[in-house]
Amino acid sequence: MSARWVGIILLLMGGQAAGQGLSESHFKFVTARNVYTAVAASFGGSMPKPPLVMVPTQSKKRVIARYVGGVVEIDETVYDLCRGFGADSLAALACVLGHELAHYYLRHTSSESFSQLLIKPLAEVSTDRQKETAMIESQADYHGAFQGFLAGYPTYRVIAALYEKIYQAYHLPEKVPGYPSRQDRIAIAGEKATAIARMAPLVETARFLVVKGDYTSAARCYKYLLTQFPSQQMYNNLGVCYLQQAATHFVDEQAAFAYPFELDPVNRLLNIHTRGDRVDATAREALLSHAQENFQQAIHLDNTYASAHINLATVQSLQNVPSASIGTIDLLQRYTEGELPANAYLVRGIAYVRNEQLDAAGLDFEKARQGSAFQSDYNYALFQQLKRSWWEGLEEWIQDYFSSAPQPSKARPLPPATAFGNHRPVSPAAFKPVVTLPFPDPVSVHHYQELGFSYVKIETASQQLELVASGSMVSADRWKGKTVREWLKKYRPADVTFVFSQGYEMHLYRQNRIILESKDNIITGWMIWQSAPLNSK
Repeated sequence: MSARWVGIILLLMGGQAAGQGLSESHFKFVTARNVYTAVAASFGGSMPKPPLVMVPTQSKKRVIARYVGGVVEIDETVYDLCRGFGADSLAALACVLGHELAHYYLRHTSSESFSQLLIKPLAEVSTDRQKETAMIESQADYHGAFQGFLAGYPTYRVIAALYEKIYQAYHLPEKVPGYPSRQDRIAIAGEKATAIARMAPLVETARFLVVKGDYTSAARCYKYLLTQFPSQQMYNNLGVCYLQQAATHFVDEQAAFAYPFELDPVNRLLNIHTRGDRVDATAREALLSHAQENFQQAIHLDNTYASAHINLATVQSLQNVPSASIGTIDLLQRYTEGELPANAYLVRGIAYVRNEQLDAAGLDFEKARQGSAFQSDYNYALFQQLKRSWWEGLEEWIQDYFSSAPQPSKARPLPPATAFGNHRPVSPAAFKPVVTLPFPDPVSVHHYQELGFSYVKIETASQQLELVASGSMVSADRWKGKTVREWLKKYRPADVTFVFSQGYEMHLYRQNRIILESKDNIITGWMIWQSAPLNSK
C-alpha cells in the first residue's frame, strides 16, 4: 500500500474519531487528559494507557463513563458535574477516570460501571454474577480513588458526593439486577473514601521520612500501609527503604556505580573508604533479601511495573549475580515490547560490566545517557575509566571526579518559613491520632488540618518532628502552579532531588528544612519541618 493511501486512511480515521468525541484541542478534553495521564502514571505499570474519548453533550450517545473495546469514554456531562466541585473538581474527575483505568490495569474481563445503569436488563442476573459485579466495582472504586490520591488529587473528599450527583443528573434507577443498588454503590464509595482519608497523612509521612533519610521509620510506615492498601507501589517503596539501608554497608568496588534507587549517592561515593566501621555483611545481605522479596511481590501484582524490575535488577547486581540482573531487565523488555526506561539501560549496563560483557555495557550506557538516566554522566565516565584500569585507583578517581565537578551556587538564599503562608502554631490537643506503630521501630503519627495547611506530628524511636505542608491536597499558595525553573531563577538549587514516580519530585533543602514538591516540573506544594531528639525533651 502506498504512503499516499496510508495517509488518506489515517486522515479518515482521525476525522471519524474527532466526530465521535470532543476535539482533542478543546479545553475540557485537555484538562481531562492531563488528569487521566497523571492517574495512569500513578498505577505504575508499563502497559500503555487506553485512548480517552469525551462524548459531547449534544451527541445522542450516552456512556456516563466506561472502559470498553480498549477505550475509556466519559461524557462531557460528567466533566461538567465534576466542575461543580470547585477546588476539588480535578479530584472528582480523577475519581471517574481512575475507576475506569482500574478496570483496565486490573484486567477486569468486563466493566459494568455506571453505563450499565443506562441499559434496561432483559433478564434477572444470578446471585453469583451480582456478587462478582459488586466485587469488581468495589475494587475499581478503591484502586481508582487510591491511585488518584497518589497522583495528587484528594479523591477521598468527593467520591461519595460525586456518585450521588451522577445518579441524580442521569435519573438512574435505584436498583438494576446484577448491579449494586444506589444505596450500596454510594456506601461502597464512602467506605473506600474513609479508609483512604484516614491513611492519607501516613502516606505523606512515609514519603517525607524517605526524603529526610529515616529509612527505618519509613519502612515501618510502608509495612503498615501494606496491611491496608496492598499495592505494587507500596511494595516497591518498602523495598527501596531496605535498599537505602543496605547502601551504607558497601565499601568495595560494588559501591562505585551510582544506582537509580539512591537519594544521595554522592556522599556515599565520596566516603566509601571511611565507612569500614559501619559495614555489616550479614545485615547487608538480610536487607538486600528483604528488598528483593518486596520487589518480586510488586512484579507479581503487575509484571509491567518498570520501577520494581529496575530495583530488583539493582538488588541482583549488588548481590553479585549480574546474569540475573541482566535477565530481569530483559524480561521487562519482553513484557513492554518496546524501548526500556533510561534507568533500566543503566542498571543493565552496570550488570554487563560485572559480567565482563563490556561491548554490551557500552551500548546500554550510551542509551542511558541519551535518556538522561540517573547520574548517567558519572556512570558513563566510570565505565570508561574501568575499561582503562579496571578497579585500580578507583577511590582516588571518584574523589577527583566529584571534587572537580561544578558546585551549586549558595549565593541565593531561600525564603524564610514565614514566606510559605500564614500557618500558625497548633495546640497539641488539636492533633488527632492517625496510627501508632509499636516496637520494634515505633512510629506515631498525629494529624490536624486547618485553613489549607496540613499539620503532622511524627514521633519515631529517635526524634519528634512537626511538619507543616501545603500541597496538591490542600490550598494553594503563591508558588503553586509556577515552574521549578521560575523558582530556580530566584532561589538556589536543592541539595538533593528525589523522584518518587513519573514526573513527581521532592526537592530537599537540608539545612533550611524545606522540601519543595513538583509534578512535571510544576510546583504543587511544599513542606517545612522542625525536629528535636526525644531525649532532649
